[in-house]
Amino acid sequence: MERFSPNLANIDGINDILKKDDGSINLYLWQRSTFYDKARIDMHAWELKWFTFTESEISSISTRAKKHRNNDNDERHSVFPACTGIEMDKTRRIIKISTAHRDYILLAPTDTHLDAAVSAFERHLNSDFDATGNDASVRTGGQESLISYQAGMSKFEIILFYVAFPFKAIVQFTIPDVQATSLISPAVRATFAIIMCTISLVLGSYVMVASLEKLADILNIPSAIVGATVSAAGTSLPALVSSQIAARLGLGNMAISNLFGSNTFNILVGLGLPWMMYTLAYDTEYHDLPASGINESIIVMGGTLLLFILIVLQSGFVLLKWHAWMFNILYVLFVVQLIGQCVV
Repeated sequence: MERFSPNLANIDGINDILKKDDGSINLYLWQRSTFYDKARIDMHAWELKWFTFTESEISSISTRAKKHRNNDNDERHSVFPACTGIEMDKTRRIIKISTAHRDYILLAPTDTHLDAAVSAFERHLNSDFDATGNDASVRTGGQESLISYQAGMSKFEIILFYVAFPFKAIVQFTIPDVQATSLISPAVRATFAIIMCTISLVLGSYVMVASLEKLADILNIPSAIVGATVSAAGTSLPALVSSQIAARLGLGNMAISNLFGSNTFNILVGLGLPWMMYTLAYDTEYHDLPASGINESIIVMGGTLLLFILIVLQSGFVLLKWHAWMFNILYVLFVVQLIGQCVV
């Protein structure tokens, strides 16, 4: 039924099975992501969830939401539709649950979890307890609040919370949660969220560039150094975060394509569009672009891309740890070379 499994590392409490006096059962199961079938690389496409089996329903909550919830009535849990069929692969400890909406693939940490989960699902087989038809792959309560204070934070986390609070509040109140239950159409909320995210990125980029230019003037730092270090890292963080999320969902192709696509966009559109707008507006060529260091940067960029292609071809499209160290060291050497060039 499945060829790949998630990484069953030592997770605190993963072997717990809680049986209460009212007959309900709580245990951990891995649930396969809805993005699994869209991934070319079948890894990291699972989510560990805390399942609750009662007489009236089967529900689950992600381990992250479970960690921060304050009570047992947390609205961020997901309710399973009525089960219409159950298949089990005892060798791999995999359960396939069929419903009227879709199929769910679950993985049990141990044989004991497998037997307990199958028995609990069988009790609800062909039952009609799910009147709402909620999809268990969607958190009905949406994402966690960005501005809510979480108990048990360390002193460092508390300091970061208050420092970042104004920025988190802006995101919380200007960008809608597309996963939350609402009377507004999901398509409308998603479109508005994309627009607000784009506006936030544009404003944030403008403020960052203006601040860096002012800081470089005050400290007498060449703009080339600031652009290749602080500015480059700041503008690349969104691509880094989105690629990391895609990789954890098992979408390896999307993660790599996002990195290459963002840099291609920066070169072809980020440079081409302003130049085109300038020439159209003033009907003349633009001659004020400093050319110092551009040739060296282009050579380094082309050489790095060629090196990456050769490495992935040689390794069979497998990225190893020493590859990461090599590229990090190359970036440090590039910055050192750039600083030396500007100083001289």
